[in-house]
Amino acid sequence: MQLPEADVSDMEYFISQARIVLPVLGVNMLRSTAARTVESGGGSSVDSPIFVLTQPRDGVEGFAQEVDGEFTVRAGSRARLTWSGVETSTTAIRGQLEADGTLAVSADGKTREFSRDHVFTSPSAAAAVLLGRSSNGRLEWRVQGSGASYGDWQANQIATLAPSLEEEPDEP
Repeated sequence: MQLPEADVSDMEYFISQARIVLPVLGVNMLRSTAARTVESGGGSSVDSPIFVLTQPRDGVEGFAQEVDGEFTVRAGSRARLTWSGVETSTTAIRGQLEADGTLAVSADGKTREFSRDHVFTSPSAAAAVLLGRSSNGRLEWRVQGSGASYGDWQANQIATLAPSLEEEPDEP
C-alpha cells in the first residue's frame, strides 16, 4: 500500500527536521557513529563555521567543521606528538590514526599532523586525539573569530531551529 503524496511529503519534512535536530542533541540514530576518513573536495556540504582548538605549549592547532552533520577535523591540523593522559578508548583511536598514516609525525618532529580530513564520533573524541588526553570537546573547540565554544554554537543552533520545528507543513 502506498501513502498519498501529501503524507510522503509530510514524512520527508519530519525526517529532514529530525536529521538536523537529533545530532545537535547528541542522538546519532539517523547517521553512522563509526569514525571514518573523508576525502577533501568530495562534494560534501559544509554547514558550520570553522572550529579551532589550540594549545601552543604542545604545538596543537586543530581546525574542524561539521560536514553533513558530522564532526570533521581538517587535514593539516596539528596534534600533540604523544599521548599523555590516562588510557581510554580514544587512545586506541589515536593509535589507529597513527598506524594508518592519518596522524603522521610532522616534518619538524615536534607534533603529529592530519594528512587528510577525518570524521570523529564527537567533538570530545577529536579534541582528545589532538590534545593527547581526555577532553570535553564542547568546551575546547572554539568558533574561529568569535571565541564561542562548540557547545554555545550548538545551543544557538537549537534555539534557531526551535521556532521552525513548531511549524507544521501546510496541508492541502
